[in-house]
Amino acid sequence: KAAYHQPEGVPTSLSGEEVYQRYATVLCLDVPTGLQFGFDNNSWTTGAAFKGVKLIPPGAHFIHYSMGDKHGSAFNPKVGFWVYLKAGEVLVKRWDPMREDFVPQDAMDRDEIDRYTAGVRRFDFDANLGALPFGSQKDRWQRLACYITPTVLDRLEPTRKVIPSQMKLEADATTTTTTTTTPHNNTYHSDVDARDRLQRIAEMMEGAAELDEADDGDLLLSSATAAATASPGSTTFYTPIPKHSHPVLPTPTQHTQHTQLTHHSLDKSHLFLRLLKYSYASDPELLFGELQFAFLCFVLGESLPALNQWKALVHLLCNCESAAVSVGTSRSPSQHQQQQQQQQHTLVFCHFSAILLHQLQEVPRDFFFDTGSSLTETNFLIPALRTFFEIHLTGDDGTNSTT
Repeated sequence: KAAYHQPEGVPTSLSGEEVYQRYATVLCLDVPTGLQFGFDNNSWTTGAAFKGVKLIPPGAHFIHYSMGDKHGSAFNPKVGFWVYLKAGEVLVKRWDPMREDFVPQDAMDRDEIDRYTAGVRRFDFDANLGALPFGSQKDRWQRLACYITPTVLDRLEPTRKVIPSQMKLEADATTTTTTTTTPHNNTYHSDVDARDRLQRIAEMMEGAAELDEADDGDLLLSSATAAATASPGSTTFYTPIPKHSHPVLPTPTQHTQHTQLTHHSLDKSHLFLRLLKYSYASDPELLFGELQFAFLCFVLGESLPALNQWKALVHLLCNCESAAVSVGTSRSPSQHQQQQQQQQHTLVFCHFSAILLHQLQEVPRDFFFDTGSSLTETNFLIPALRTFFEIHLTGDDGTNSTT
């Protein structure tokens, strides 16, 4: 049996067998040197010894990677995919040098997978596996992905399971970088320069703004919009978010119709309640899972459709005044049921605010405060957050509830 190396931070009371039983492992075979390999919000530049990742908590995880050019001076757009791992599970992936991508899981030989799984549990690859940070970094990811369940992944994932980046990064052959020859366990933020990430986000925001202006239909940058340019099998099945959804008036007059149209253009409560009921089966956790899924595909996978969906969901949830402060538009048979429904709505927005807080902590500070960036013209977050705070920090009498 090969030697087991105890990762930093893991209690010494746990044996190697216990560690591999409690946590999952991803074994990556034949990965080329110099691959920019990311697992959740951690990133490695692979060396010859790299064979994958260990000490993975059970749950949803996002694997993303980018192959450098032949000069080693730039990285191609990212590719990513989601996995949902159980305690003790071993996921075996093999790199295909011809496709410059991992072999699809259904094309892997079952007997080969079983042999390598047994090897992992014998610690044959332990010295070549990068360990995920044990402690605060683990908790940080769980806060970002806690609502991403197998059901959420089944609803949203492309048929090919692969989520390509829409970023078209230009290779600069005159720029050289230092290639790391051994696995590193840096966080995503420390591995990529913050200013470079800000510029990439700015480009994505500008692209989203152009699409938004060009879209004169009913859907706000939904999966249908992205499908037109996506390669077969790569379209993510995001929930379509209509730009407008107004309740049908029983006997509308011209005045009341215009008043209602104005009201529902500003207050998205009716749209939110309809989506919650019909698109999310009255389960807000499905909505939260999609919000987290889209955000992480945007930030880590650099996916433009993911950014568009995240924008649409945040804009929707930040503009629901009547659902947040009153009973809303649903007709309940009793006052007791109305109160219960309102409490449920209140909890939805409490959970949303916590999710959004954790997400904003992952966005570079300059995303909000860099006045020299083009983000200041396309950033939808500041007005959306201002509206959200005005709704939730103001009491029914119009006074600030915090005073």
